[in-house]
Amino acid sequence: MALSVMRLVEGVTGLNILGLKDDDSSSPLQEEDEGAGDDPWARWRVLEAEVLKPGGVVILDGATGSEIERLAGPDSMNELGWSCSANFTYPDVVTAVHESYLDSGADLIISNTYCTNGNVMQAAGLGSIAERSTRAAVKHAKKARRHWLGRNPGAREPLIAGSLSCHPPKQAPGSAFDGGEWQSDEIEIENDNKHARLLAECGVDIIFCEMVWDTEHGERAVKAACDTGLPVAVCFSIPVPDHGNFMGAVKSQLAANAPLKLGGFGDTTLAEAAQRLTAGRPNIVALCIHHTPLLLMPHAIAAVRSVWSGYLGAYPEHGSFEMPHWNYEALDTDEFVGHAEVWTQSHRVQMVGGCCGVGPKFIEALANTFKRRNPSPPPRQAPAPRTPDAKEESSQQPPAAETPPGSSLPPPPERPDYGDDDSPAAAAAKERKSPRAALPPPPSVHLLSSGDATEAEEAAAKERKSPRAALPPPPSVHLLSSGDAAEAEEAAAPAASESPNPQLSEAAAPQPAAAPPAAPVAQPPARPEVAPRAPYAAAPSLPQPPLAYQPQPLQQPLQQQQQQQRHSSPAGALAAFAAKADQSLSPGNSPGAGDRGEPRPSLPPPPAFDSSAFLASIASPGGVADDDEDALPPA
Repeated sequence: MALSVMRLVEGVTGLNILGLKDDDSSSPLQEEDEGAGDDPWARWRVLEAEVLKPGGVVILDGATGSEIERLAGPDSMNELGWSCSANFTYPDVVTAVHESYLDSGADLIISNTYCTNGNVMQAAGLGSIAERSTRAAVKHAKKARRHWLGRNPGAREPLIAGSLSCHPPKQAPGSAFDGGEWQSDEIEIENDNKHARLLAECGVDIIFCEMVWDTEHGERAVKAACDTGLPVAVCFSIPVPDHGNFMGAVKSQLAANAPLKLGGFGDTTLAEAAQRLTAGRPNIVALCIHHTPLLLMPHAIAAVRSVWSGYLGAYPEHGSFEMPHWNYEALDTDEFVGHAEVWTQSHRVQMVGGCCGVGPKFIEALANTFKRRNPSPPPRQAPAPRTPDAKEESSQQPPAAETPPGSSLPPPPERPDYGDDDSPAAAAAKERKSPRAALPPPPSVHLLSSGDATEAEEAAAKERKSPRAALPPPPSVHLLSSGDAAEAEEAAAPAASESPNPQLSEAAAPQPAAAPPAAPVAQPPARPEVAPRAPYAAAPSLPQPPLAYQPQPLQQPLQQQQQQQRHSSPAGALAAFAAKADQSLSPGNSPGAGDRGEPRPSLPPPPAFDSSAFLASIASPGGVADDDEDALPPA
């Protein structure tokens, strides 16, 4: 607890108490919009053109709040604000969570702004640092993207979504879900508008209106997000409360073919809510189902798809919530991917990811399954060739030929006049200079007499009846000397003249000259014999290395540890946790390193946090500062 309080004091006052700053916090953080330019829709249009329009699947990230708790421990969660203060107390963990999802293949990450709006922060007693926490959350997401792009040059830039949620303020500690304690309608609308404008000012690419479990609060959040002019995704939720037999009642409704209600209860169906919140809002680019158990996901997706033909997303939860802690439950990655494949095939879901309890290993499994199936993006259009100036055209183009009036084509070239000379030389000149040269005459054909034809037919029939015509033996090669070659040529001359070919006429082409005698070929030297190689000795067997990842069940041991922590808080355990946290945050031992699939052992919860006393102790005349003043504009 002492460590957590000191980290929060560091974050909001700018004092380096523990000396555990970010690796590059000494220099101003560059928050440039890499490649976005002046168009806030630029990255969304690229993602839509390369993945969504061709029919591919976009990979969303997984849980942020529960993953921060898994890596940093239970005391990283605020009792009334959940993960709202982690942007100050554990900034390196927040950045590591975003990077882990990008390394797993996510195309879009959601900043840790789910609970940094004024509605939740004011109820938690931290309303004065709500804006600072939102700016810090977007800064951590941009830092993760910048680091990932540095390791993957030339890759398509991932999108950063800002979360604007309808999470109930002042939810009772230990409860799974309740309606919370909301302030007046005017204050709620003001907080939603301020949070949406702040996300747009920080440079997010799209706003996700999350935890829309009620049309009254959802209408205000969606309107505030759409007023920014950014792309907006509305994310409906069916959370499971801890009172009554909720799941049994929902199952009974589904068995009776009753329409699924928004939030699982109330009078508004999910399909009616989708129609109401999207009417007249053209910058809503997608609808999603999230923070919903896997059992209810197919029914919720089908209800939304019945009234919405645009892009549809799904990122469910798995486990159970006891404010402010998440209880993990065992889930096989193949089973999770199997659910996603059903959604994409049956209802054309094109955005898949995870919510609470779904970590990086599940996102990596989704990316390995769907990204290899995505169609290749369309080729980018090459820039149009530069048009030369008028001066360049006049200097490069030859002068145009004169065109007779009434004709659009130039006159044909005049043929030369060779006169009336009938001499052979004039005829040859005409032949060479004419537009089309005359073709040579065809070879003469010798017609066979009836006797010759009969002999040829008998010879052909005899050759057809033979099993296989024997090939003539190859001529023997005899290396002649210069004197022998001369005698052979004299002897061959009369023999060639005495044996006419009956198939050709006397005007046949002459035979080519004989090839010069070939020089004798030197024989290669004999290859020396090589002694046979002795057989290799068998290599000694080596011990098998241990597996990098040892799967362990998550459900029962982790729940037992969390229950034991929440009912006992010995001083020795707190001291051990502080020492362990210092060690985990030291250089070279970054949170999130190693295997991300296994949860870190939980520790006892901190005592109740008095926010008013804490804020009074750290108040300063200059206001609240951040660890990176250049990166965070003044409030």
